[in-house]
Amino acid sequence: MANSIELLLDVILERVGVNVKPKATLGAKINLFQKAAILKEAKGAWNVEEIVIKLKDFNETWNITKHGMIVGGTSELTFYKDKRKYVFDLEKREIIDRGFSELVATLIKISNYFLPQAICP
Repeated sequence: MANSIELLLDVILERVGVNVKPKATLGAKINLFQKAAILKEAKGAWNVEEIVIKLKDFNETWNITKHGMIVGGTSELTFYKDKRKYVFDLEKREIIDRGFSELVATLIKISNYFLPQAICP
């Protein structure tokens, strides 16, 4: 999931002329996306602040699952990170999946918006 988000952010940032360091983290790419003024000026087609909030929420969940320790012996998907337990029950996982799908759809629309226009003779 995170790779999909990163790839879409890479494409969008490239198309709006923002250079991304090759090993930039997802969080760094989100910050670059947030600062890209052209995104805010693009006909008000989307709410960049709202998208950034969703991206940061996704990144937080990604960091918990990537860097946290999975806890066994529970019926739910549970991780332990930074002295805190995070429980992902079925409802929470469905919310994450739905949010991911909506976020990807929005990023694809943004990416397509910045496609170079074909030159017709």
